[in-house]
This record gives sequence, C-alpha cells and structure tokens, in this order.
Amino acid sequence: MVPYGVVGVVYDIDECSEGNFSCDPNATCINSQGSYNCQCKNGFQGNGKQNCTDIDECSEESTNECHLNATCSNTPGSYECECRTGYHGLGRACTDIDECSDGNFTCHPNATCINTQGSYECQCKNGFQGNGKQNCTDIDECSEESTNECHLNATCSNIPGSYECECRAGYRGHGRACTDIDECSERNFTCHPNANCINTHGSYVCRCKIGYEGDGIKNCT
Repeated sequence: MVPYGVVGVVYDIDECSEGNFSCDPNATCINSQGSYNCQCKNGFQGNGKQNCTDIDECSEESTNECHLNATCSNTPGSYECECRTGYHGLGRACTDIDECSDGNFTCHPNATCINTQGSYECQCKNGFQGNGKQNCTDIDECSEESTNECHLNATCSNIPGSYECECRAGYRGHGRACTDIDECSERNFTCHPNANCINTHGSYVCRCKIGYEGDGIKNCT
C-alpha cells in the first residue's frame, strides 16, 4: 500500500530479461510496456507464441540469393547455396570451370576438348570420326574419290588423320594437280635410233620409221 500523500511509482516488469515469458523456441521475446511480444526469428513465420514454422527459401527463386547455376538447400531458419558440378564459387556467385584449360577432361588422344557452360565436349580431330571420348578412328579418305582431292592421275595414300597424293609415273605435280610428262620433247625416252618417239598420256611409244619394221625399242630393221 502506498502511504497517503505519496505518489506511487510504477515500474514495468521486463518479462524477457527475467525469463518470464512464453514464446516459441524459434521466436524472440520483445519487451513492451506492461507486457511483451513474441516475434519469429529470421527464416521462420508464425504468431511467435504458439508457432514459428521454417520458411522454405528454396521453394521460390525470389526468396533466396542462390546463383542460377547453384542448388539451394533449405535449412532450419535459413538456406545454403552450392555451385553445381562444372562451376566453382560460394553458391551466390558461380563461374564456369574451363576443364579444357585446366587439363581436367577425358577425351580421346585424337580429339579436341571444347569447353561448354558447366561441362565440356570432345570432338574428333579432322580426319577422324567417333564420339570423341572413347573412340576417334581414322577416316580412310582414299576409300572413295569423293573424300579426297587427289588428281585422277595420282595415287592416294591414307595416313592417320589425313592422306597424301602422289602423281603416277609419267606425270608430275603435287598430287592434287598432275600434268603429263612429254618424254619425247624432254628426250627422256629409250627408242631405237631408227624409231620415232610418240608421246602418250603418262608414257610414250616407239614406232619404227617408214621403211623399217620392228618393236621400235630394240630393233628397227
């Protein structure tokens, strides 16, 4: 009882600091004049007293800050971000891993590594065919005329990953273009003295002169 003539002093009781409150375990007690309030902690929602349920931040992209190339994992009251395979970072920022430049790839020896977003591809080199990873087999360009550029008067020789062209005997050039050698005009022939040299495609023939007969090479009588 307050004595007569003495003005009473009223003090607020801080239920929060005294631990005299009833809030959900996932709520915070906030003192107020003559009472207190319960407020759910970050990452939870509810009335603060009877319930504070976890918010699934991963359920919608707008409620988390995970990168587009990261996975979101919900945790009680929060969430975690982890970069997907092929990316590195802290989850809120993820950059592509260039497996090709890092040497962290598995391609066939006759294939080229091509970096892609989050992964890589293996492409067989020119002159080879296959899936690029397990196999890249040599293409035999000489098996068909349409798959090589050798001249009609050249031979095609297949080599690993490519081919070579060589002009046939009686022709000269680099194999993709071959011209006839005129053995007669170049005097690169073996005919009998009484025979004439006649140039042909890729070769020549010896014909005995008028008044002589024979094979033109060894005899003209």
